[in-house]
Parts: sequence; C-alpha cells; structure tokens
Amino acid sequence: MEDRKPVIKEGTYLRDLSVFEKDLFPELGDIPIDQIKGKDVLACAKKIEARGAQEMAKRSIPLAGRIFRYAIRKGLIENAPTPHLQEALKPRKVKHMARLDISEFPPFLERMDRYHGNILVKTALQFMTLTFVRTAELINMEWNEIDFEKKLWRIPAYKMKMALPHIVPLSRQAIELIEVLQPLTGNKQFVFYNHSTAKPLSNNALLSAIRTMGYTGKMTGHGFRGLASTTLHEQGYMHDAIEIQLAHTVGNAVSQAYNHAQHLEYRTKMMQEWSNFIDELRG
Repeated sequence: MEDRKPVIKEGTYLRDLSVFEKDLFPELGDIPIDQIKGKDVLACAKKIEARGAQEMAKRSIPLAGRIFRYAIRKGLIENAPTPHLQEALKPRKVKHMARLDISEFPPFLERMDRYHGNILVKTALQFMTLTFVRTAELINMEWNEIDFEKKLWRIPAYKMKMALPHIVPLSRQAIELIEVLQPLTGNKQFVFYNHSTAKPLSNNALLSAIRTMGYTGKMTGHGFRGLASTTLHEQGYMHDAIEIQLAHTVGNAVSQAYNHAQHLEYRTKMMQEWSNFIDELRG
C-alpha cells in the first residue's frame, strides 16, 4: 500500500487501507500465504457483501490479489487464487456514464479549446480526448513513463484497473500537448502536477471544467472512452485493438498478461488517425 500512496488520492488510499485492516487481515492474516485458498478470499468478500458493501466486496478481491502477486515476486507462492473470484459475487447494477454523441462533439471541442481556466486542466481534457485513458491513469501520468523517441506512454501495472501494464501510443498531437507542459511541470514527478496542492490534478478539477463549459450531466471523464469506443467501432477499426487500447480484458488470463503490446503497430496508426479525426471535427 505504501508504494501506491504517492500516486493515488488520499481517499482511495484510506479506503483500501480500511479494507485490509478491517476485513482482509483479521480473516486471513494468521494463515500462511501459501495455504490461503480462493475459497478463503471469497468467504471474506462474501462477509463484506452480506453487510451491504457490495462495491467494497468486489474491491477486496483485487486488493487481496496485490498481496498474492507480491508473494509470487518474492518466490513464496506459484499462483494467485484470486482470478475470476469476483464472478461469484452478486453483479452490480451498471451505471452508464454521461457522454456526448460524436455528432455533438464539435461544439464541445470548441468550448474546450476556448477554456480560459487552469492550463493543466485544459490540456488534460484535450489529452484525454486523444488517448481516452481512465481519469486516474491520466492525472497520475509521470514524465518517466513517456518515451518521446518512440512516442509511447507506458503505464505500469499497479496504476491500472486490471493490474496489467498498458501502452498508449501517442499521436503527434498528443506529444505536442504534453511538450507544452514541460516548462511548467517537467521538473516534477507528475505531468499534471498541481503546484497549488503539491499533488496531481484531481478528478473534480476536470469535472468542474466540464461543468464550466456547460456540460453538466452531459459529459464525464469516462465519457471520452465510450465516445471513442463507439466511434472507432463504427469506423471499422479492429475490435480487439480498440478493446486493448481501452485496457479492457481480451482473451484468457495468460493472453491478457501480454496484451499490452499486442497489435501495437496497428494501434499506433489507429491513435494517429483518431487524433486527425478529432482535428477534422474542429473544422
């Protein structure tokens, strides 16, 4: 947990720490790591679910998985018992995030480009438009993750929702955006470093800008992902390439471990063409 503290919001850190201290450690802490079975972790998650904390129950399983992956790296165990355990919990109701249709996007782009607030916030929204990464991945982006020569952003597994490394090909336009920020935050750890808080930008800062632009309830950070997915599919791009670029699970557990580099040449071309398409929408 401590190694993740600098890169996640304090509320997220405290919430995850609470799961460990109140639920996982009391139930599993006295069992040798190599003797903990999937049924033990699931029983713990079921107890959390039984008290009505459904989201916390689902979260407890990948959190336990971090401990097992650490044990694997240390040579204490061979395999983690946590994959697919979440499927045994009650499905949660899917809440669809507000997003615009591509036909509504040109006026949004115009307002975004004319936004006169914080330059970091404006650039973050523009960059998210081109890369459609998750908000947490965006705001925790670090300078040392960017390969300017190869035009790639390599996100380590511990920052990703699926706990697998991810590669984001950066278009010419995406590179130009972050180069603008180098004089402002290039000497800091995070690309979107907020000097006033001494932390990365918050998700609320992006949502506040979207509200200021007049899109309350019409667009969210997650909306960029849905917009890109729908449009790229409609434009005929390869389904697996789109899904991998969205960091969704494709294939079985073994193939997923290597997916981050799959179809990379194709995805690089797709991401550049997506940026060109966004420029065309600007008129």
